[in-house]
Amino acid sequence: RKAIFLMKTRWEKRAEFLKEYTEQKIKYVKETWESQQQIGKWCKTHLLPDKSEEHYKKAYRLRGVQLKTWLAEKKVKAENEIDHRLKIAKWCEKELGLFPEARAEYTAAYELKKTSAGDADAPDTHFNLGRWCETVGLDDEALKEYEEAVGLDAKHNGAKSALTRIHNSIEYKFKQLAVEYDRNARAWHLTVAVEDQADLRFMEEWGKKIQELSKYVFDITEGQFYIADCEIEDASSDGRIIIEKGKMNWRGTGNAQGQGVLAFCIGSGNPDWVVHCAGKNGVGVVAHEIFHGIFGLPDEYYQEPQCECVMRAAPNPQKLCDSSNHIGGGRRPGPEGSEGKDCWKIIMDRKAFNATVRHPNPDWAWAETSSKKPPRRGDDFELRNNGGDLKYRGIRFNEPPKTVIRIIDN
Repeated sequence: RKAIFLMKTRWEKRAEFLKEYTEQKIKYVKETWESQQQIGKWCKTHLLPDKSEEHYKKAYRLRGVQLKTWLAEKKVKAENEIDHRLKIAKWCEKELGLFPEARAEYTAAYELKKTSAGDADAPDTHFNLGRWCETVGLDDEALKEYEEAVGLDAKHNGAKSALTRIHNSIEYKFKQLAVEYDRNARAWHLTVAVEDQADLRFMEEWGKKIQELSKYVFDITEGQFYIADCEIEDASSDGRIIIEKGKMNWRGTGNAQGQGVLAFCIGSGNPDWVVHCAGKNGVGVVAHEIFHGIFGLPDEYYQEPQCECVMRAAPNPQKLCDSSNHIGGGRRPGPEGSEGKDCWKIIMDRKAFNATVRHPNPDWAWAETSSKKPPRRGDDFELRNNGGDLKYRGIRFNEPPKTVIRIIDN
């Protein structure tokens, strides 16, 4: 006989953890920031993210109250408050993931530093404050202070050099690109849910795959889209990309686990789109399905010959069809408004991107094909083109900003 193990659903486990939290854990939580942080960590690892955030924010408030009390009782000298603010900012950023709160603390430290910086009309005051801002990662404030110094003394070589250095640094321009792309919905925030219980190695492999997928998307869209961050969680069904139960080691059709489609998208072109796939699907397959979801692109494989497009049947090339090579006349089921349009036209017409997408992108240069070097391949062995680079504010990038990967191992 075969033993049958009935696994609890994520929601059943969450209900059990919530009961334990209500009946046991909450009773022992003290009104200290350390205790609130501790229970917040427990909630985060026990499927209670809303409770986790609640306790983390309370921990932040209590630590702020503690600092004010220490200052009032002169347990902390006023001149040391800046250091404490920076500690709280880094704690919020690294331990709690409270980024707006971290920014507020960095800003508070900056304002305090300004009051003790010296003569506000002296160029060196602003120059020295700018250098301090750089050491704590406040690039925007650093630029502001250096500009103030140059405004007071146009010949201040230190401030002028600092402005040039920051403006021309790859790190700063990457940051500006990320802000601009996020504002125009072109920096994607994805979630991957693995319905099975997965080991850390599997989720780390998917983290690498998402990085590769971001580069694939960056190349295929001529440097105009990339994946900003992705959260990967196992024992979950709550994600933009869902790796279906029992398919962690499945590559697609023709395998031991049976016949079936490689992957599919529900809600093409709608805000609540979801991609269902297998654990061994390659970047080309995942990109094809995500392009259904985010762009609302229809399939290009209902006619013969097919379009030279990533939306055709595999093996699909790393390109999107445009008016010069789109082959019409096939049955292309897609969302309303996609009828008769090539893929690039559909993308450019989407209002979500604020009319910022262009094709061909004048800021994009394709790399020359090398006869000595074969095209790169994705992890699903699809032939890939040589990619290219994006000219942005005077610097050329051949990679998108690095994707931030967060793994939640349940």
